[in-house]
Amino acid sequence: MNHIPRFLRNFFSVLSIFSLVIFSPAILTASDDETEASTKPYSLSVQALQNVEGVTEVQFTVNADRDEFSVPTLAPQIQIKYFEWETKKKKEKLKRQWTETFENVTLTPVPNTRTATGSLEFTNMEIEGVIEAKAKIEGIKTRTKNNGEVKTKTVVKTAKNGAVVWPRPDVELSIENPPTQAVLGSPVTLNVRLKETKGYLGTSASVVLKLGSQVLDSSEEITLLPNGEAVVSLSATVYDAGFQQWVVEATDLGSEDFDENNNSIVMQVEVVDPLLGQGWNMIWQDEFAGNSIDLTKWEHEITGWGGGNAELEYYTDRSENSFVQEGKLHLVAIEGDFSGPLNSPIDPTNISNELDPGESVVTQPYSSARLRTKGKADFKYGRMEVRAKLPTGQGLWPAIWMLPTDNIYGNWAASGEIDIMEMVGHEPDIVHGTLHFGGEWPNNTSRGNEYHLTDGTTFNDDFHTFAVEWEPGEIRWYIDGLHFQTQTHELIYLWNPVTQQLEQVEQDYASFSGSGVVGPYRGWFSGNCEPEEATAFYPAPFDQDFHFLLNVAVGGAWPGPPDETTVFPQEMVVDYVRVYQRSEGYVDLADNSAGGDPTSCSPDNSGNTGGPLNVYVDGAVGDGWTLGVWEAVGGNMSVTDAEDSAGNTAKAKQVSYSGSAALFFFAESPQDLSPYLNAGGSLKFDVKTVSTAQGPVTLRIDCGWPCRSDIDITNDLPAVGEWKEISVPLQAFQDAGIEGFTFTELMTAFVLAADHPVELVVANIRWEVDVEPLTIFVDQVNAQWPFYTWELEPGFIAVSDAANAEGVPGTALQVSYSGLSQIYFQSAEGQDLSAYLTAGASLKFDIQVVSASQGSVTARIDCGWPCRSEVDITSQVSTVGEWQEVSIPLHQFESAGIEGFTFTNVNTPLVLLSSGSFEAVVANVRWE
Repeated sequence: MNHIPRFLRNFFSVLSIFSLVIFSPAILTASDDETEASTKPYSLSVQALQNVEGVTEVQFTVNADRDEFSVPTLAPQIQIKYFEWETKKKKEKLKRQWTETFENVTLTPVPNTRTATGSLEFTNMEIEGVIEAKAKIEGIKTRTKNNGEVKTKTVVKTAKNGAVVWPRPDVELSIENPPTQAVLGSPVTLNVRLKETKGYLGTSASVVLKLGSQVLDSSEEITLLPNGEAVVSLSATVYDAGFQQWVVEATDLGSEDFDENNNSIVMQVEVVDPLLGQGWNMIWQDEFAGNSIDLTKWEHEITGWGGGNAELEYYTDRSENSFVQEGKLHLVAIEGDFSGPLNSPIDPTNISNELDPGESVVTQPYSSARLRTKGKADFKYGRMEVRAKLPTGQGLWPAIWMLPTDNIYGNWAASGEIDIMEMVGHEPDIVHGTLHFGGEWPNNTSRGNEYHLTDGTTFNDDFHTFAVEWEPGEIRWYIDGLHFQTQTHELIYLWNPVTQQLEQVEQDYASFSGSGVVGPYRGWFSGNCEPEEATAFYPAPFDQDFHFLLNVAVGGAWPGPPDETTVFPQEMVVDYVRVYQRSEGYVDLADNSAGGDPTSCSPDNSGNTGGPLNVYVDGAVGDGWTLGVWEAVGGNMSVTDAEDSAGNTAKAKQVSYSGSAALFFFAESPQDLSPYLNAGGSLKFDVKTVSTAQGPVTLRIDCGWPCRSDIDITNDLPAVGEWKEISVPLQAFQDAGIEGFTFTELMTAFVLAADHPVELVVANIRWEVDVEPLTIFVDQVNAQWPFYTWELEPGFIAVSDAANAEGVPGTALQVSYSGLSQIYFQSAEGQDLSAYLTAGASLKFDIQVVSASQGSVTARIDCGWPCRSEVDITSQVSTVGEWQEVSIPLHQFESAGIEGFTFTNVNTPLVLLSSGSFEAVVANVRWE
């Protein structure tokens, strides 16, 4: 700035500091001092600024400084002088100057003031110096005499002022070691240097890193002193591979006159997929790069049946619920009624968009989207990777998962399900990875693990990468590259956040709902049996083709319904879906089963709670039991087929003892039959005496000799030639047990022993639990189980007395549902009803459908909400106008139980819930 006169330079240095604080344009304005202002009628203020196009604009304001003078009425004459100085030999010398006069310059009055403004422009000038403006101003002076007369006259006055022309500020950018290559999904840091190269007041700027129109990162505002420098760091993580153009730009936050031209750097960066070339090949992907969903890859599932989980959404193909925008797939859950065909298939994994003739219409209070690749992109093995941002809020249930394309091993879940990610919206920092397998529902089971964010963020705050690596016999789960779970067809490993390691888990099967067995924690299997069974089919079911599903559910048994805290719309945003496979391919594991049908494996009697335990009934040996004979030295016995008490051939066994011997039925491994003891069961069988016993006859059960319990039944035998049923309470065996006798590890369920000659015929050997029917609502409400209703706004329910199937008035309930609502019977405290489960009882009621449901209908048993179990009965209550009995075995509720469901603390023996409009008459509610 040496070319500016020293007297101005000192003044400008102070002004520079002030301007940096307020970050105003580089302008200097001068005015008359107070003495001059008091004597001069007009003043002139000037500012000069050089803009982007190299145009220097001089702006000026003319003020009438005294009350008796008005705003100029005629255009003034403006004379502009420019002085440019330079320094030579430490002395300042005038380098150049020019003067230009402008006549009749246009002035624009400022309303309600005595001020007018104007401007002049000088083009193609790069100037740094002093502007002086002088104005010849013609105005009107007004004076009021004492007599009130107003006198006016035209006056011509001059005013002058000066300003400094500042060049427009500019910033020069440079990058220290600019990257030419980046790794997909890994952060890259750039150090950007900023240097102020023009302007004597300094400037401020921010720096932005862009990929196309997408901002990858940006800095805060940086203030640069005149000719100052600063370094900022930018970080970027890119999830699209290939050659890309990254741009670093400096942008001004404080001045419209900041020169953004040429303040940018363009880099060509190759983003490398680390999986490629390291044993992986990408075989399928969707980057959602277009303007619409690619229907060659995806199809919409259109249904309102509730997914078998009493969900509250209707899945549509509307653009409001699913669309592609700016390289992302959006699946949107919207609040508001939506109606359409129920489309409720028997097999919940085989949803079809083809509507059944005459199918009823359902209205759900929310709409959403569910997409799948079935038949368009099916996979067996590989790395399945999805990057997404999840919705949040009570009642939301987003999922990224896979189902079998063909149910080779049977309907759900015998053919498996792979949940890459599930989240319930009221826990936005937790996601779950799960396998579903085993038998067909309700004989299915599941195992999995959850992953917690620990940095205070949620899965709604940013995108995260969810992946599974699925190989023959092994599936691994990853979140943002962290391996947090492995399941195999043999073992399971879970991430321990304390040790920061994967650890093999040793647990009981019984700790997982629906498994119903005790033993070491083993991996997956297929079939209504346990892994130890030869027909359990390893590595089934995860050795077949599976396809992707992406959806946002609303409501359902797991998350519950939305509440007043849930904000709609909510969306899951998906950045990409990618599938990789090993370059060397995959080799299927050998079938580790002995053949047979995986959906009909022999049941294990461990924890059997599904009715009588049949040891030998109707001439058939019960599943899991084997007939055996034991003879002591010198003893002898024969066993032959015989007629039972009804004369049926080969339905009984005739046993002839001579000396010490025993007939028995044994299991290959210890069996837990304690539920029968706890429920007050008995060992029962039919017996006919052929010849009188010459000594004691003993009934025994044992847990591996000498662990046993003996009951003498000699005096209970019938007379010769007669049949009799013998029933021994299991508690009697418990009381008589010796050598550590226990019902939890029984090896034999029936032993009939004698030490002396005797001949008997035995039939129908079984363990049974006898219970009286549990009357809940038969002809009237049972005082032990009061009747209630519940509705979720805008749902509504109405109940009135009605006649039962026999036409008896007042013995039934006519129930009209509208929206999500329910009737239920509930005691004040929980009751131990486990005996009904062990007895093989069912929940039963009579129903006459008046109008078919417009949603799902669910029967539920509660043990204190949310401890519950639900069974979908929609298909059972679809016939209109006819009375029918609905009977649901209690063991189905046991298998479907969640939240610690148990029959030992039931407080609600029936909830009848509908998610849509439904009207029916209900009577004779009982357990029996």
